[in-house]
Parts: sequence; C-alpha cells; structure tokens
Amino acid sequence: MAFRSCTTIAAIVLKDPTEFGLDRLADEILQSKIAKHAGSRSITWDHDDLVFLDFDGLRIGLYAVHETDETPNTICIAVGPVRSNRLPKHLDSARIAHELVKKVSRVLAARAVLWHDYQRPLSSLVIDDFHFELDKMLGYLELQMHGTRTAKTQPTACRKKARTALINDDLALEKLRKTLCVRGLIGNPVSLPLHVSLYIFAVTFFFMIPALGSTLLSYIWLRDRVDKPTTSA
Repeated sequence: MAFRSCTTIAAIVLKDPTEFGLDRLADEILQSKIAKHAGSRSITWDHDDLVFLDFDGLRIGLYAVHETDETPNTICIAVGPVRSNRLPKHLDSARIAHELVKKVSRVLAARAVLWHDYQRPLSSLVIDDFHFELDKMLGYLELQMHGTRTAKTQPTACRKKARTALINDDLALEKLRKTLCVRGLIGNPVSLPLHVSLYIFAVTFFFMIPALGSTLLSYIWLRDRVDKPTTSA
C-alpha cells in the first residue's frame, strides 16, 4: 500500500539522444512554483549524473542514465522526504512527481515512463537501489515492446520474405494446421467410412421416396372408399 510519505521515482525513457542535461532540468525546477513557495532551498551534486534539490523537507532528485548498448537514454525524477519518513501535510510526492514528468514531457519526447515507490527518505542509497530495479524494468520493457509487435509494424519486404518461407516449409504448414485445429478454426478432414455412410443414407432415402408416396396415396384412396357408419333413429 502506498502512503503520502513514500518516495516516488519516475524513469523517463527517451526516444532519441538529447542534449538536455541535468543542470538545465534543475534550473527548470528552481523556477517552478515548488521552489518559489519554499522557505529554504539547497542544491547538492552527488555525482555528475545525480543532483538533489531540497525545499523545506521536500527533496527532488534528478538522475541521468546514459545510453549504452543495453540501456536507453533515461532521466529519473525522484520525489520524497529529506531525512524523516514523513512529508509536510500539504505535499504529496506522487502528485509532484507526475507534475514534473508532464513538465519534462513537453520538452523531451518520451518513449515510456516507468514508476517505482519506496517507503524510505530520498537519498543516494535509494537511487542506488533504484538503479538495479531500473535494469530489470528496462529489460521487461524491451521484451514487451518487441514481443507485442504485430505484422502491421513490420516492413513489407520482411512480411513477404516470412510468408514465402512459410509456404516453402512443409513443417511450418503442418504446424499451422495443427494450431488451427486446436483453436477450432478448422475441422478435421472427413474420413472415408463417414463418406460411405453418408452415400448409403442418401441412396436409401432417394429410393424410399416413391414407396412412401405410393403408400400415402393408397391410404388416402382406401380411406375415401370406406363407407362411413350410419346411425338409426
């Protein structure tokens, strides 16, 4: 269960490499309403890629994850209390984090936004823990984005090549037929005994029609010829 006093972290996965650094993002936050209404302000750079902005018990952390072969370019925004486990009553870390993400999304093109919560004050240790969680979240995101790709998003040449390969591959066609049978999209082929049974039934029924018609006509003729019984007064 999430409480108002928790630390909320948003990881904004960017679509393209950007020159938008943490110093510029920190300046944007210092010009926001949060900073203007704060009685005290302080800025602490932990590393070149991590900065903390403190405003009257509220801490905002900015953390940059640079792009590598396995990790996309990501900017993390963390909001939480400074030292204690409680924020001032008029502040909500989740709401502030969402507002900051909206503000950043107007400037930077976001590929996705990943969220995580901690029931601890915001510190460099929390950021370190989140870094390991972020690796798992980014890996899961990649699996989701590539695993849900449909044929419409694939290039036309790739679709034609895959379609030709399936046609030329008898094993793939057999697998497809079995899959369709399991899903109920196609029925099993009609067996030879069933064919014979249907043929015999059709021939028998065809030859029975004249006999049934003759019997019915005879019954009607006999019924009309029988004298009805008379009653005497």
